[in-house]
Order: sequence, then C-alpha cells, then structure tokens
Amino acid sequence: MIEERIRLLEPELVLDFHTTTAEQPNILITADKDNEVVRRFINSSAVKDVLVVKPLNDITTVAQNFVAYEVPNSHLNDDLYEQICADIARYLDEETVDQERTFYKMTGKILPEEEKSVTSLENFVYNDELQAIPAFLGSKAYKQDGTYAGFK
Repeated sequence: MIEERIRLLEPELVLDFHTTTAEQPNILITADKDNEVVRRFINSSAVKDVLVVKPLNDITTVAQNFVAYEVPNSHLNDDLYEQICADIARYLDEETVDQERTFYKMTGKILPEEEKSVTSLENFVYNDELQAIPAFLGSKAYKQDGTYAGFK
C-alpha cells in the first residue's frame, strides 16, 4: 500500500521513521548517499552518522529519494522530536548543518553464531575479530527472526 502511494504521488523525498531496541547512536539510513535530494536532506540534518544500505526488497527499492531515521527507544523524547522537525524545516529552507559526518556501508548480516563467538561487540565500534563495524546488535526483531543478529 505504501509503495503504491509512493509510485502514484512521486514525492520529492520519502522519510521513514524507525525505532530499535538496540543501543546505538541515532542514525540516518539511505541506499544512495550520492543522490542529490538525499544528500541535501543529510546535510540539513543534525544526525551525524549515516548508514548506506544495500536495497533489501524494501522501501529503498521503491523510492529513489529515500532517507530513514533509526533511533533507539531509549533516545525517544521531545528534544529528539524537535530535532527531527528542525531537520525537516532546514531541508525545506535549503539550509545545512555544518558538521562532520560519518558514513558507514552495510556489507552483510551478522549471524547469531558470530555474535556469540566474537567478544566485546559494540554497535558502531570497529571490531578486529569481526573485521567490521556492527550495527543493530541487540535488536529484539532480529533476535526473534533468528536468522541474523545484526548487520556489518
């Protein structure tokens, strides 16, 4: 249904909002950081961490100009909501936030056995054993799925 509306309306930008039980920084997610509209939104946002994902037969494959917020449940508060509104207002006003950003590229899934065997995994912190930066570890949704524990 959402995909149909996006195809029909052809919006300039699609924003998606997600929460996670994983403890990690607030991040923006996109499939194409070099897309002009996406880049404009990223530059308007106060969020400094950006995860570039491979399309996984989800909304990223429907909307070319797509950015998602992913924030831990523990970060939800009025200040965050105001920050998101300010990000959108800056985007509409074509203003930017002058800050350095860190871009992460998703390279694959972390299997449950990897999570158990690799010591001291921490979201968005490079791990020598894994030879990657884990993300979304501790997400209840992934634990319930059982086929993967997070992303790297």
